[in-house]
Amino acid sequence: MLILGALRIPHSYMGLVFSATLSVMPKPSLEHFLLRIVAVSFGTVTSVLLLVIFPEEPWFYIPLLGVISAYGYAFFLARWGPGSACAFSFYFLAIHVSSIAGHFTYSVALLALNFWAQAVIAIIMTYIAACLTKKKATVEPSPKLPLSSIVTIGIAVSIAGLIDASIRTDQGGRLIMATISTITILETTQLITPLIDKFIGYLIGIVVAASFIVITIAAGNDFGVYLLFLGITFGSLEWLACYYLPKATIYRSIAMMISFCVLMLPAPDTSLHIPYQRALVSLAGFFIAIIAFVIGRECKKITLLPTHLKKRNSQG
Repeated sequence: MLILGALRIPHSYMGLVFSATLSVMPKPSLEHFLLRIVAVSFGTVTSVLLLVIFPEEPWFYIPLLGVISAYGYAFFLARWGPGSACAFSFYFLAIHVSSIAGHFTYSVALLALNFWAQAVIAIIMTYIAACLTKKKATVEPSPKLPLSSIVTIGIAVSIAGLIDASIRTDQGGRLIMATISTITILETTQLITPLIDKFIGYLIGIVVAASFIVITIAAGNDFGVYLLFLGITFGSLEWLACYYLPKATIYRSIAMMISFCVLMLPAPDTSLHIPYQRALVSLAGFFIAIIAFVIGRECKKITLLPTHLKKRNSQG
């Protein structure tokens, strides 16, 4: 956040959210550090090309958002690990929805450059932190996602994109990031049980974020105090997550909601209205992902039902 603030990069919350996401993933080797930069570069270029080729065809590019982000996530996940997969999908989607929200009143290429820069800063800083703490390790590729999971991710992202295009919120980036981060966790783990802890963590995170904002405002809206409190808050939550492993999901969900809600750039928040709006949009993405996951799982059961019945009849 210090570097993003010094460079005055717009939409700096994306860098904060991405840093928070990468910091709890396996620490990359130099090879995977470079691959993450390649992935985010590929995501930004793909998003710009899509905006240039289909600038005013939402009926086409909204479904295409889901297809590209889902297949892109699966491609990078299977080859270069979750950090590269998030780097591609997060920024491919965020550039697109931010451009649409701005009604093309500014250069798409300049917007993409700003997003790319903040992503690279997040990747570099998390890698430096890994070097300083000597926690580097080779990131192993994840198992290949089945087609049903790719379809579910694509549907969830398309729904989020459709909602964002309908309500024209300026928080579209948060909506998209919250949706894809939740749906990919669900599809890669195939577990819905942690969602209760995740939801509890998000609700607590809203309260903690509001308290954080009040404290920083009371401290004089000082950027140095903001950075100090930010580091203490994230560090303490991750310490609790490591110390109390059964509740790690709750603590990390609190940290994720804080990263969505608190922001002191380009100017400090002077009321709680905007942070609460950010929180509601993030929760909306969370619920979109849950609904898509549950529907996808039920559809998968229906498609497998004839096979089970045939197998049962043959055994009978």
